[in-house]
Amino acid sequence: LNVFLELFETGVTPDIKREQPQIVGISVCTMDQMLAGMTLAHLIKERGLPGHVTVGGPHITMLREQIPRVRALFDVVDSAVVFDGAEPLLRLAEALEGGRGLSAVPNLIYRDGGRVRVNPVKVRASEPAPMPDFEGLPLGRYLVPYPVLPLATSRGCYHGRCAFCNVGYGAPVGYHRFTTEAVVKQMLALHRRYGVRHIFFADEVIAPRTLREISEALESLGAPVHWCGCARLERALTGELLSRMAAGGCRMLLFGLESASPQIVQRMRKGTTPEEASRVLRESAQAGIWNHVFFFFGFPGETLDDAQETVNFVFAHRDAIHSASPGAFLLERYAAVHRSPASFGVTRIIDNRGTDLAIHFDYEVALGMGEDMAELVVQRFLDVLPVKEFGQYYVSDAHRFTYASDLYERRQPMPVWLASGGPR
Repeated sequence: LNVFLELFETGVTPDIKREQPQIVGISVCTMDQMLAGMTLAHLIKERGLPGHVTVGGPHITMLREQIPRVRALFDVVDSAVVFDGAEPLLRLAEALEGGRGLSAVPNLIYRDGGRVRVNPVKVRASEPAPMPDFEGLPLGRYLVPYPVLPLATSRGCYHGRCAFCNVGYGAPVGYHRFTTEAVVKQMLALHRRYGVRHIFFADEVIAPRTLREISEALESLGAPVHWCGCARLERALTGELLSRMAAGGCRMLLFGLESASPQIVQRMRKGTTPEEASRVLRESAQAGIWNHVFFFFGFPGETLDDAQETVNFVFAHRDAIHSASPGAFLLERYAAVHRSPASFGVTRIIDNRGTDLAIHFDYEVALGMGEDMAELVVQRFLDVLPVKEFGQYYVSDAHRFTYASDLYERRQPMPVWLASGGPR
């Protein structure tokens, strides 16, 4: 059962038929959006609707080497844009409007007659992202209490060494921090133009210097905008800085704990310590910031004793963790573990030819937990979580963010994740 069929047939394809666009762009940010994106593309072609259908986004970028080999994909889409899409979309529009070929459009994969062509990639470097334009979007129809708009303070990750992460998707993008002046200017412009008070920074991670400068700038203006984003559990995030961030509108931080076993953290090349993680979580909670924590079990070489250290850490910090995303290790395309498996004790990567658009792979390890055991540990961990009278269900992080923002405004305490009776 494809739940998107009826939704798109009644709520999207009629709009396309009415508007008669020259280009229909479909953003696929995650694997979870692939079915929805391909369903919409299929309906457009099946109904004979107008428009050059192009897909793009992080998930499409991650599949850039596989897409040219999957010719059936081009039965439902006309092209795919990888990496940055701002200039390629402009060049694509110009080429289509002028009736020219597509060979000069950067970052484009497209079918040309019976062949699939791959144009050279042009990766944007240090220049800041252009001002987002949400004009015409039905912001009131999104399933959140208040509109939440995305921005970025940087490209890439200033740490960029975690072995499980595929930041940059295998391309040498590097790290580029935008000026705080430009970022704050964009925040205030979105606030004035759309009346929004909530900005979600979509960075891989926000640099401590940026956190400080944004907070100081917004605090001086009375914190007209609330914001959240990802940060590292590291020494630079001092208690003083976290308090300043809360005063400057920070309402939620998303932290990658990953593991609380010192040897596994080191093996991951995470560059943090459980001791610093402990301090940051407690001082962030004391500042009135909602802490969301990511952690997982089963990194190659991890034992049950290592996993228990993470469980013990999480329960020991129940007063400082407001929500969490536990899971099992995923061997992801372009991550260091995928590129150099033997260096991390992976003896075999199972590349199933039937999954031609896979981004995660099954694997075997020499020591420690395998995939099945990691999944079992996750399930057993979830089984022992406290029973709550009322669940706290989130469709996206935007719901946690707006909830935290509302609690802060009303001077209400943040509910903790590992507590009986309250929200879960």
